[in-house]
Amino acid sequence: MKRIGFISILDGVVALIVLLMFSSLIFSYLRKTPDLEEVFIYRQGYDILTVLEHKNFSSTSSVFANTPQSICVRLELYDSSLTLLSTEYKTGCGTANVNEKVIWRTFIDGQNFKMAKLAIWRK
Repeated sequence: MKRIGFISILDGVVALIVLLMFSSLIFSYLRKTPDLEEVFIYRQGYDILTVLEHKNFSSTSSVFANTPQSICVRLELYDSSLTLLSTEYKTGCGTANVNEKVIWRTFIDGQNFKMAKLAIWRK
């Protein structure tokens, strides 16, 4: 009888230790501060999309020219059925990058619902 009680207590202690380990692992992951470089890239992307939306997505090359030299962007416009309408790149940049961040924004062009996809990365 004493042996069954000892095994039950041992089982409870091991379960408690495992629970504490997983809890500390989860909380340490949640407490990580975001990478400031990544936050900056996303903020730049949202700002570029805001300016483009105010310009009705018409003068993308002039907006791209006013971004910092270290930032590269690719803009893709889609209609409501996700058909690609156009793709524009910032001059002096490649067409894609492994570390690119993607930002989507919806907008209304007259009577049509459209979506813009902006990929942004550092050179």
